[in-house]
Amino acid sequence: MLNKSLRYSALSVDLVELETGENFTFQQKPASSSYGIFALGGTRSADDAIEVTDPAEHQVTQLTAGAVPGRAFNYVGHWLPNGSDHGWSNDEVGHEPMTITAGEQGARWICLSRNDSGEREIEHLRVAGQTTLPAGWGFVVARGTFECGGKVAQQMAYFRPRDVDLSITGTGDLLLIR
Repeated sequence: MLNKSLRYSALSVDLVELETGENFTFQQKPASSSYGIFALGGTRSADDAIEVTDPAEHQVTQLTAGAVPGRAFNYVGHWLPNGSDHGWSNDEVGHEPMTITAGEQGARWICLSRNDSGEREIEHLRVAGQTTLPAGWGFVVARGTFECGGKVAQQMAYFRPRDVDLSITGTGDLLLIR
């Protein structure tokens, strides 16, 4: 198991990787402080992974204990905000420790969590080429490489919100923050 954590002024970012059959338990306090996750897939590369793993075809990564056992986790390339409709969160369904067990593809995800800086709004943006980010928004790179303001940003990098529109060039997924 790999768990790489970075704490930024606006939030904390974790990259977690599990091999097939490994378990990861979220304790109550850290789990309830999460905004949600961006699923990166399993042991296959994200480009080769199936967008939503078919449980009839693959042993999917799932919650095996905690708030909502049995929820599937392999929604590759999607931002899954905390909520009772998603395959990860416990925020709307009770705060308790949760355990995720990786299926045959393993499991990889980025988690964004609160710190003491207040509430944040998070949105997912898929970029292929150039785009303009409106003033007031920053981002965390979920996957891919981007250039913004003469700086290069790769996975887990945080670019704070600016007072002006930002031109961003690259290919991959950004988690927008304000």
